[in-house]
Amino acid sequence: FSCCVANKKFSTLLYPDDDQQADFVDDLLKKILEPGSVNEELYLPLLPEEINIGDQIIELNYRISQGLKNRKSMIVILTDITEKRELENRMDEERQILKMVVKAMVNRKLFMEVTEAFEHFMFEGQQNHWTFNSNPDENVRYIMRQLHTFKGNFSQYDVISLTEALHVTESRLLSALDGEGCDLNDIKACIDVAGLQAAYDSDLDIIKAYVGPDFLKEDDRFIIEKNRIIGIEKKMQSVLSEQECKILLPEIRSLRYRPLKDLLRMYPEYTIKLAERLDKSVQSFEIEADQVLVDEGKYQDFAQAMVHVFRNAVDHGIENPDDRVESGKDMMGRVSCKIRDLGQAFEVTITDDGAGIDVERIKEKLVEMGIPQENVDAMSRDDVLHQVFEESLSTQDEATMLSGRGVGLSALKESVEDLGGVISVQSNLGQGSTFSIRIPTNQESELETILPINFMKALSKTSVRYINNHMDHMQVTYVDEIKKTDKIDLMELTALVSLKGVINALVMISVNRPFGVKLVNSFMYEPVAESEVDRYIEDVLAEIANTLLGNTLGQFEDGQEFLHMGIPAIISNKGAYVKYTDSEILTFEMSQGQDYWSIHMIQLEGNQIEEATLWQEY
Repeated sequence: FSCCVANKKFSTLLYPDDDQQADFVDDLLKKILEPGSVNEELYLPLLPEEINIGDQIIELNYRISQGLKNRKSMIVILTDITEKRELENRMDEERQILKMVVKAMVNRKLFMEVTEAFEHFMFEGQQNHWTFNSNPDENVRYIMRQLHTFKGNFSQYDVISLTEALHVTESRLLSALDGEGCDLNDIKACIDVAGLQAAYDSDLDIIKAYVGPDFLKEDDRFIIEKNRIIGIEKKMQSVLSEQECKILLPEIRSLRYRPLKDLLRMYPEYTIKLAERLDKSVQSFEIEADQVLVDEGKYQDFAQAMVHVFRNAVDHGIENPDDRVESGKDMMGRVSCKIRDLGQAFEVTITDDGAGIDVERIKEKLVEMGIPQENVDAMSRDDVLHQVFEESLSTQDEATMLSGRGVGLSALKESVEDLGGVISVQSNLGQGSTFSIRIPTNQESELETILPINFMKALSKTSVRYINNHMDHMQVTYVDEIKKTDKIDLMELTALVSLKGVINALVMISVNRPFGVKLVNSFMYEPVAESEVDRYIEDVLAEIANTLLGNTLGQFEDGQEFLHMGIPAIISNKGAYVKYTDSEILTFEMSQGQDYWSIHMIQLEGNQIEEATLWQEY
């Protein structure tokens, strides 16, 4: 307040230049604090919750207490949230920019049509001195229709500055139109050409800075560097909400991702030509595919290794035409490939109607390779079939240019497992085989996105690493899964750290005393006597909490720019618990012997915690 507040009137401290607002606050305080008032809960929400004092933004919270002789008093808690608001404003600005950039990138051709039409309108307007119709009123209406259309078109792409400038210009013209008419000079005064052009240039400069200076050149194709797209994706995951990411990430990834079907498109023709070389016949086929988009660079090895399945289908599976006819099959063999989107994964199945895999022949080969007969006999049929993916196993007696060395399917298995997937085979002798490959689609690191659950996952791993690396004779083997609850039990010592920004939360790291003592001894350079532990235990826990959260925050791209960590505070308690039903609590626990450690995150709305509803004691 830049002055001593003693004996100052509270309302005038808040509103020194607004007597009406100050009187309103005085009236509310009288109603709240007067003896016997029962409507304080009705009036409290009407008191100001946020004010500006100089360059500071101040948040106000109120607490009513019952004083001596039943006289009420009020505590007002003032918190400087200027930095928080600046952070929120930067995040909002980043969100708007990213939405604009992504939508312009994904819909480049349509976006260029809108920009070209706007440039033409601005040029024609200036050339004709904003006269498009000899009737002044009709002329204004025409200009307004054009401006309104451009405002709608550009707002579809979340264009920031120009949309606002168009709205301001439209409002000026509307005011002129609602008057007693307007002449040519009025129109010129309403249309701020320099302002519109500056807003337009500003938005396009932002887009070009993200995707490259040649973005709006009139070419049918525009190449965006892959690292630019990846950089935008990472920024989106750091700044946008989970729901916004779900909507926009697939759109931008479509620019650098390709349909998986395209990576396998050569195999139908390859299969047919290979069959012809082997004097066999295979019906032509197309890959049946859902729209599964993948990063071409990441899946290229997998796509290339798929050749072994198609080769095996023709070389090992499909019989020659005479044998097929003898066995009652169509002369031409059938091979199919299907790609199915399973939501969190996709599945590729390749099926042939050939001779199938001879399980007994595989068993013989396994014995020849040195595996004991009793071990082979103990295998299930599926286990035996799975051996076709093992290196050096081939049922061919001699190696040819196509197969027989036992390395093909093992290479495919390796490429599938590198992507976190699994491969399996089902086969019936004389009927054919089906190879099934399932790969998860969440190949992008979840920790790129600053979401509460992802932050807790990272914090849990960081905590385990810290304990195992810094504490002698301790290797944490039990980490409870992250759970959701509305109540958590606290141990004797708890560090509290606030998070503000893309996550508004209170993080609690709680330990029992035996574990706290071990933390002290691991942290200090020399052993600490039992009688001296209490001098250090709270400071040590605060420092460790600060380290763990800081290291976790550093794992996220732009994390420190959009997430602010408070200073750790310590509470000592016995038999306390936290219950906060208005928000979700994420929690996980670790233990070893008599040592217990738990970490909790209370997600907050508006960063408010009512102490009366939060802290409870048994």
